[in-house]
Amino acid sequence: MFGHVKGSFTGADHTKTGLFKEADGGTIFLDEIGDAPLSTQVAILRVIQSGEIRPVGSTKTEYVDVRVISATNKNLHEEIGRERFREDLYYRLSTFTIELPPLCNRAEDIPLLVHHVLKKMRVKVSNENLSLAPAAMEALTRYAWPGNVRQLENEIERAAVVCDTKGIIDLTDLSPEVRQSAGSGSPPGRLHGSLRDSVESLERDLISAALAEHEGNILQTANALGLTRKGLKDKMTRYGISGGQS
Repeated sequence: MFGHVKGSFTGADHTKTGLFKEADGGTIFLDEIGDAPLSTQVAILRVIQSGEIRPVGSTKTEYVDVRVISATNKNLHEEIGRERFREDLYYRLSTFTIELPPLCNRAEDIPLLVHHVLKKMRVKVSNENLSLAPAAMEALTRYAWPGNVRQLENEIERAAVVCDTKGIIDLTDLSPEVRQSAGSGSPPGRLHGSLRDSVESLERDLISAALAEHEGNILQTANALGLTRKGLKDKMTRYGISGGQS
């Protein structure tokens, strides 16, 4: 993160600019800040407080003006109590905090996230036809996702590799623990009330996600969902889904 000068250690055959210097005048994102060792936390605190950095092997102090955004999946208050995270760094970083609920508490986001990951996977596996069968989408929506979005991404990537040559990810392509969720009652934090209400709620989310994936194109969305153009328009009207292009 702070760079080094040529000859500062074995293998340092050239001077390297650190990430903080590269981000000077801009923003740096520190992921999983809760896992940073205490020695690194001290250096990060120094940058935030005074803008000072010193590359490894250098005798000169440099100054940067950087906005720091960090993320963690740990409870930093607990880490502070265990003396694994500096309290002064916590208060420097927590000027503005956004708490993101776990995926199991926002199951309505799963169809949108799935289609976003599918977009990336189509490029990665060189298959423009890569898609998800309704049964597979239902299983993904019902699963609790203890590993949150990263686990969801890994699940879809795995399924994209093992699915048939047509590129349709079906229920049988999912991992055993996710497949089991297909027959397990209501998805957490999502389906309540009658079966009809549950089915309509899932259908509404699937249509919204497919529209987003196809950038509002009605015909492409209808084809992807196995509907006629009129059938899709009727469902959009029924569910109060706005937008869409001819």
